[in-house]
Amino acid sequence: MTVDVKVHPTVREFILDTNGSALLVPDKYDWLWLKLKQHLDVPPKDYIPPTQEEIDREYIQISLLDASSNQICVHHKNRSNRKVKDDSMVHINPLFRWYLSTSDQLAISQHLRSQFKECFHNFVQGAVVTNPHLQQKEAIMKFCEFYNLTLNEISEDLLIKSWQRSPQKEKIRYKKLLFCPVLF
Repeated sequence: MTVDVKVHPTVREFILDTNGSALLVPDKYDWLWLKLKQHLDVPPKDYIPPTQEEIDREYIQISLLDASSNQICVHHKNRSNRKVKDDSMVHINPLFRWYLSTSDQLAISQHLRSQFKECFHNFVQGAVVTNPHLQQKEAIMKFCEFYNLTLNEISEDLLIKSWQRSPQKEKIRYKKLLFCPVLF
């Protein structure tokens, strides 16, 4: 089973390039799965799923993990060193819970967008730090080229503004202040 999440076209392009498809299969300990699991709900009676054309153009799909088996129960050692099952662990079986409301989709979409931004900022920071002759704008364009991102849905100016506001940019600016040579 999968759940459909509407994402920004640039984030979708990024996922398609890094993952190879629009289907994400999270691990049971990934932040994406932990965040998705808390937003899953039973679909309302009047729910109409998106068409396949909409899914191919605007959505990504996230595979739902089966958490109903006992294989993910946590074991711990008690004082006599024998293993005991921890019954306080909550199991969520997504058998009937495969729907995300608009606000829940927005929360998952924002999580994926923040992961995209983190990767973008780290890429540009690494490119600028390792190659001091590379301009920041060129590093941003290298990122778009590396991940096959078109600038149809997002402009170069938005990426530059995002980089200018990032904490990684501040780290670079702060490091330049620290390495000021002292002449005698």
